Amino acid sequence: MDYSPKTPLLSEVRFSAIQAPVSTILDKKEEEQAKALFEKIRHFRCHAENSDAVYKVYVGQIVFKVMTVMLVLGYALSLIGLFNFQHTCKPGIHNLMGYSLFTCTHNLAFILEKILLTYVLFLCLYAFLSFYALFWLFRSSLKTYSFQKHSDGTGFGDIPEVKNDFAFLLHMVDRYDSLYSKRFSVFLSAVSEGRLRELALNSEWSRDKLKDTIGKNAKGQYELQLSMLPAIPKSVYELNEVEVLKLELISSARLLGAVSQLKSLSELHISHCSVKVDPDALSFLQQSVKTLHIRFTDLEELPSWLYCLKNLQELYLSGNLNCSSNKTIRLHSLHGLRGLQSLSLTSNLSHIPSAVMDVAGQLSKLSIQNGDTELGSLGQLRKMNCLVTLRLLHCKISKIPGVVSGLTSMQHIDLTSNLIQNVDELGTLQRLRSLTVLKLCHNAILRLPPSIELLRNLEELSISHNKLDNLPVPLFNLVRLRYLDFSYNLIRVIPPEVVHLTRLETLAVTANQISYLPHELFRCSRLKSLYAGSNKLSSIPSEIGQLPLLSSLDITGNNLATLPKEICDCLQMKKGGLDVEEHVLASLPKELRAKYM
Repeated sequence: MDYSPKTPLLSEVRFSAIQAPVSTILDKKEEEQAKALFEKIRHFRCHAENSDAVYKVYVGQIVFKVMTVMLVLGYALSLIGLFNFQHTCKPGIHNLMGYSLFTCTHNLAFILEKILLTYVLFLCLYAFLSFYALFWLFRSSLKTYSFQKHSDGTGFGDIPEVKNDFAFLLHMVDRYDSLYSKRFSVFLSAVSEGRLRELALNSEWSRDKLKDTIGKNAKGQYELQLSMLPAIPKSVYELNEVEVLKLELISSARLLGAVSQLKSLSELHISHCSVKVDPDALSFLQQSVKTLHIRFTDLEELPSWLYCLKNLQELYLSGNLNCSSNKTIRLHSLHGLRGLQSLSLTSNLSHIPSAVMDVAGQLSKLSIQNGDTELGSLGQLRKMNCLVTLRLLHCKISKIPGVVSGLTSMQHIDLTSNLIQNVDELGTLQRLRSLTVLKLCHNAILRLPPSIELLRNLEELSISHNKLDNLPVPLFNLVRLRYLDFSYNLIRVIPPEVVHLTRLETLAVTANQISYLPHELFRCSRLKSLYAGSNKLSSIPSEIGQLPLLSSLDITGNNLATLPKEICDCLQMKKGGLDVEEHVLASLPKELRAKYM
């Protein structure tokens, strides 16, 4: 059939309205998706409204191309015989060359010849394809089909026209059952692509598969971690035992109202993904979530529903919170978090954000890990009068903040990994009657002042990785100490006054220059762990048998040759509790050696 104007078009024939009622299963949204289909498939075939015009334009283009190719090809073929890459040379230098007549050519003539032949072959191929296109146009028929634009009760009245074979196929399906055609349109619509991905995800991540991935964390809680998925599988909401839910790098994460089925959920981790929450889900999270961890790159990634979790008790934020470059993007007020007690910030702050000060009066724990960026304006801490634990890590602090001495509820101070050299301010901390833990590890402290004895309620002191070369005698007046760690310093001697620490349970002196352990140390009868590796010890006193509770002993990296037999009197020391070189352990009797190997 040719494309003459007499060819009848299907668009000229009115399709009768389908009298069968459409099932109520199809809602208005699905009908809109059906319309989206017809907008999409319109690009399958020709876009012109008049098929005759399309035909004429297309044929004219083909004829023009064929004529052009024929002219170029004829011109090329007519010149082929004129190309010659060999020439006869008569230079007249017979005496020099020994020849008066010889044939010569250019060294690139061979390559040029092959290129010319390739060019002619391509022209011939193009001419053949052009002739075939003309043959196909005149011998084959391509009838145009079109849906009529009229309101006839079929639901397609205002749909853009779809032409040619695909439109005819849909029309036949619609004549058979209009519901099928609409379902097929929904299947191919852009909205449906997301539905298909969702179906595939839910099929792959079934309830049983997700249940196998549930494990127990260090706190003994049931934990489920989902990483690098397109969305959250619906089967997640069937795992009632989940207490901790971790979402990492999920492109289209959304918590549905069904999350309320997770009755045990109390902790939520969100890592580098933007999680949207339905209103019903938000109501549940406000009541149930007590701990929230968020890792992000920019502040704008923080979800807005974060600020509505009124029962949230612990909040951990890790990312760029420095707002100095863009004033319009900042951490919003935390005033809505009425139950917040613990706040941890891992960032690069120049000062404590003003949003944090909105909950200053209710915080009991503040932790800032600042990535070796100097943290200023610490005077704001005085507003946190209920603070019990303060951790300022990698903040480039050069001394103990004076404002800390005014926080009378303080129990735990951790100033690890800073630039502190002088700690003469320790005496001012005597106002903190409840202070029990003090950590000053990874600094540059040269000495401890005698005023440290004023911290009479101190139970744990960690000053490892500093530059101490001695321990002041007043230190051992802290008779409530249970944990003392001054590893990785330059200390040579443990003063005999260590005997005053009658409650001491753990002593760590690893990596110092200690040449002997004082006999008084072994009168600390509550000692359970002794770490004295990498020193200069040449022997272990036999008094070690006076430590009945000793269960962990590390003495590797010393100059030991033997161990005292009295070590067997440490009844709590079991297999694996003794850490020492094999040749030193071999000095013990065979029956004792088997106990620790």
